Amino acid sequence: MPILPAAGSTGMPQLLENMARVTRWSSVAVVNHRDVQPLFDVYANIQDRDLGSVARDVDRVIDEIRPSLPRGTTISMRGIVWALFSTQTTLSVESLMGAIMSIGVATANCILIVSFANERHRARATAQEAAFTRLRPVIMTAFAMIVGMLPMALGLGEGGEQNAPFVEL
Repeated sequence: MPILPAAGSTGMPQLLENMARVTRWSSVAVVNHRDVQPLFDVYANIQDRDLGSVARDVDRVIDEIRPSLPRGTTISMRGIVWALFSTQTTLSVESLMGAIMSIGVATANCILIVSFANERHRARATAQEAAFTRLRPVIMTAFAMIVGMLPMALGLGEGGEQNAPFVEL
């Protein structure tokens, strides 16, 4: 494929192969970064197995490949279900309901803080004052949600054992 010289120049057309080497290769489509270091996220889903046994298998694979990784490489396993992993229990309807409730409480608290900050902004107050003023109600709301979920999480009451994701029988 000939490359034509710029308009107004006296150069001769050149072939692309004389100026560059064109090669094809595959690469990562998306590269994330954390603290300026490249980060590769691996997402996994579990089917027909409990979280504890899958986490043990993943740890075993990580331990096998760790010696072959370049120096300075770190591997960390993380996710929103760390409490289930630490208690070696399965992901269930009840634990998902608790996660949804936690997200709802956090969202409601954020909305309250923003609306309070908007009200105070009209009165020339700062976001810091809004956050400080809303801290107590936010903590009280989160604590009420946690206390309300404890009987279900611990399996207390009649028939509570069927709803207890944190208790191994």
